[in-house]
Amino acid sequence: MRQVRMFAAGVLAIVGSVLVVGAGLLQWRQDIPRGNPLEVLAYVHDRPWFAAAYMAIIGMVCWAVALSTAGRALDDRLGRAVARMVDPVMIVGVAAFVVDYAHDGVTTAVLARQAVGGGLDPAEAEAAYRVVEGLVGGTTMLAHVLVGFGLTGYAVAILLGRQFPAVLAWVGVVSAFGWFASGSALFLQVSGASFELLLPFNGVATIWVAIVGFALLLRARSSRG
Repeated sequence: MRQVRMFAAGVLAIVGSVLVVGAGLLQWRQDIPRGNPLEVLAYVHDRPWFAAAYMAIIGMVCWAVALSTAGRALDDRLGRAVARMVDPVMIVGVAAFVVDYAHDGVTTAVLARQAVGGGLDPAEAEAAYRVVEGLVGGTTMLAHVLVGFGLTGYAVAILLGRQFPAVLAWVGVVSAFGWFASGSALFLQVSGASFELLLPFNGVATIWVAIVGFALLLRARSSRG
């Protein structure tokens, strides 16, 4: 039964990371013309924003299920306990991300369609966008704090479990804690904090989850043999 859980967790971890990365590539936020709402809406309209939001939501849900399942499959009792402790944090964090992507992916895309299609005049579109932007911004920062904290807890659980290489566990601890710390700095409006600071930790942690997924598949296979 444990082998089945590890295999399922491995598949979900990999699928989740692929979907999260794919969503980022479809949106390619680095090129968003920030500061001009009408140009932002035109950019969103020209991108598959609905599909990207859907992929990101499903990917984050896969992460939550995969990491929770992997934590329960650890041999070490302390590692399992730590994983169970952070389960609620990860669930709330993913829920915040789902709300964030629903607003940013669906609401913003609908608004962009109306603005570009002439359903809203420029002043109305700009005012509506600023409302959505304010709502999405706060939810985004909260989600980064919670998911970063949750991933840090799972990385610590894997480190304590001693079933995987220590280097792999420490990469997870450092990248996830960096995600949590930079997200906290954004939430607290610390001077100099920006999403550019968060992105490297976010990227490494995303790759780390995928590598953990492959490690789980290999361990499930070896256990079966």
